[in-house]
Amino acid sequence: MNISISNFDTVDSTNLLARTRAEEGAPEGTVIAAEIQTAGRGRKGDHWFSGRGGLWFTLILRPDVSPQKSILLPLLMGFAVHRAVSTYDISAAIKLPNDVMVGNKKLCGILCENRIHKDRIRYILVGVGINVLNDPPDVGVSLKGLTPTPPKPGELIRSVLGEFEKEYDQFCSFEYFFGEEFEKERDDKFENEP
Repeated sequence: MNISISNFDTVDSTNLLARTRAEEGAPEGTVIAAEIQTAGRGRKGDHWFSGRGGLWFTLILRPDVSPQKSILLPLLMGFAVHRAVSTYDISAAIKLPNDVMVGNKKLCGILCENRIHKDRIRYILVGVGINVLNDPPDVGVSLKGLTPTPPKPGELIRSVLGEFEKEYDQFCSFEYFFGEEFEKERDDKFENEP
């Protein structure tokens, strides 16, 4: 995957801009990053505070995998963020399905959105928000309060994307990530949920 980062000062939402670019044919590996989001949002549509100093970006993916398998992508990105911040001696934890936490406070949120046509993935948007040098709301925590030498957002994005690429290459190269039995059991469970 060839990573290409487009940086913006202010956007409404990196996911919205990335969706436009994806519909226009932007290749896999295209990244939209912004200093500020005015309409950032979380998985349930909640407003995500996205002030200057944080890391806000969306990665466009076009994996040749089943839509069912794509539900693992927030977890893969969570692993990537976890490994990237752990290099600063920060003890973080992944909270399923899409958060990276330090204690009971949110350090990172991940929002995946996709476009599927005839059971094939056209593209997936992996939106990531990490509190780095910004002052988050009370429910959040920022890297600047956790380490005496926090990274700059531009430095951290390269680290996160590098870690994600390692996971993503493996994710795309296997027919089944956890095996057929796991996928069948998971699909049956989801179909039977109210």
